[in-house]
Formats: sequence, structure tokens, C-alpha cells
Amino acid sequence: MRRLTTYEKFSLEQKAKIEQKKTEQANKVITRLYQQHLVANVFQAKKTK
Repeated sequence: MRRLTTYEKFSLEQKAKIEQKKTEQANKVITRLYQQHLVANVFQAKKTK
């Protein structure tokens, strides 16, 4: 395998950072949706009693 040039290394690192940010954002959204879902379930449970 040949060695990466400085530019290739840099662009790979940038891509990795972008992917990580996307993943973190997605996780935040999922967490928020899940929390809303739990809250909604609690309200439903209170209504039906």
C-alpha cells in the first residue's frame, strides 16, 4: 500500500470529522424524539386511568 499524501490525509480527517458530527446530530435528534415519546406515553397513561 502506498503512503497517503498530506492532502489526502487531511481530506480523510475532514470527512471523518463531518461523519462524526452527523452521527452526533442524529443521536441528539433520536434522543429528543425518544424523550418526547416517553412523555406522550405518560400523558396517555394518565388520561386512560
